[in-house]
Amino acid sequence: MRLISRVNDMFPAITLFDDFVNTMFNESIDSKSRIMPMDIIEYEKEYILKADLPGIKKENLKLTVKANELLIETCLENETVEQKETVIRKERFSGCYQRVVNIPETCDSENISAKLEDGILTLRIPKIEPKPIKKITID
Repeated sequence: MRLISRVNDMFPAITLFDDFVNTMFNESIDSKSRIMPMDIIEYEKEYILKADLPGIKKENLKLTVKANELLIETCLENETVEQKETVIRKERFSGCYQRVVNIPETCDSENISAKLEDGILTLRIPKIEPKPIKKITID
């Protein structure tokens, strides 16, 4: 297999707006996370997170929550090309990648629900009342 490489980078630089939005959820972002674009929408009683995962089967998707970190992991198998073929352009990603989103303390991580339909992962993250600040008396 021969690969004709592109000069331009597939992933544009992160804009100032991306930086602003990512800091709202204390999310670290790198070029690999560009493969899994997502929207996070806040409603009165819940957050809705939608991530584009075209070609991913739910068997190849792993979701975990630890402390206030939501981890989305998946692998996409590489298609094999016969030796006699010439690849003109290869832009589609293959391999494993992950995305970490720090969720606010006001989220009920025990009751997150997930649905994968038509290449879109939808997570419903319920909100809970914030814990009151505990005052400590000094003896």
